Amino acid sequence: MIQDNQFAGSFAMRLPVGVGNGSASMKYTVVIHASDEGYSIACPALPGCWSQGKTEEEAVANIIEAIGDYVTAVSDAYRETDFREIEVAV
Repeated sequence: MIQDNQFAGSFAMRLPVGVGNGSASMKYTVVIHASDEGYSIACPALPGCWSQGKTEEEAVANIIEAIGDYVTAVSDAYRETDFREIEVAV
């Protein structure tokens, strides 16, 4: 965990996630919510990318795997596409 901010029963953290053969690393903000059943966790930057776990540690491990799978699936789907990288100030 790199950073976490407490707010309203949930918190966000930035996770480093290796992609593919581990040669690249990106940081994603995830939101985790504790409930009576365990923890749900989502990556807002990747629509539909969420997971869960009985413990916070399990939920974090699961979302790291889910993000890696998501990015791999998108990369595979667009393998023959010409990409450009842009920078946006926020």
